[in-house]
Amino acid sequence: MSDYRAIIFDLDGTAIPNAENGAPSPRLIEAVSKYREKIHLIAATGRTLPEALTVIQALGLTDPCIIMGGATTVNPSNGQSLTRTTLPPESVQAVLDILKAWPNHVYVRSDNIVAQDPINKASIGQDARLNHNVDMICVDAITDAELPTLKAQLEHHPKILVTTAPSWSTDHFLMISHRDATKEHAITQVLNRLGVPKTAAIGVGDGENDIHLFAAVGLKVAMGNATPHLKTAADIVAPSVDEDGLAEIIERFAT
Repeated sequence: MSDYRAIIFDLDGTAIPNAENGAPSPRLIEAVSKYREKIHLIAATGRTLPEALTVIQALGLTDPCIIMGGATTVNPSNGQSLTRTTLPPESVQAVLDILKAWPNHVYVRSDNIVAQDPINKASIGQDARLNHNVDMICVDAITDAELPTLKAQLEHHPKILVTTAPSWSTDHFLMISHRDATKEHAITQVLNRLGVPKTAAIGVGDGENDIHLFAAVGLKVAMGNATPHLKTAADIVAPSVDEDGLAEIIERFAT
């Protein structure tokens, strides 16, 4: 029997293909069903609740899961929030003021805003909903050339963290959150809740934002389709998402 007691994994590019309609494979669903009583299986994703819950429930997960890059942990059966770390209103305003000058779509992920729709930038400073109970602000289609400039502008402000996530396009998708709303912070909270030490946890991911996931676990696993940087940081490189790498890790370490 493995000494590991929890496997924490990303969704897009890890549990499902990095595509708009990506879905878990039958082998992965079967592995979760077979081993979820033997080892804690926890999703940690940058997706919003509606986007994440569809995949989480298709997998049949029962342990607390992490969404919006670590801003919120939820009960997978009903989506109820267990913990939440929002951006201070002054940080939200600072971010939105910067993003007004950029042509990209901006999404405010909040319990007051429909997360799937880009905001109307003309409403910044006029719509009070934009500043309160904000879990995350996202920006699409940032190029390699634009990324350093925008990241430096945003992270000049205290309490703001900028991470990039794999995108369905060829450009970067930026996630802007509170500095304490990372996968590392949220995973630590969930593991403490479950009574699992860091050394008994495995983390599986594929993107740059999964560096924070790796910081919270004892064994670091990069998917075969992971970024070169993440592979360098990993202890193990698993097969790719198309080769059911996550299912293989669950089958290997849950038995």
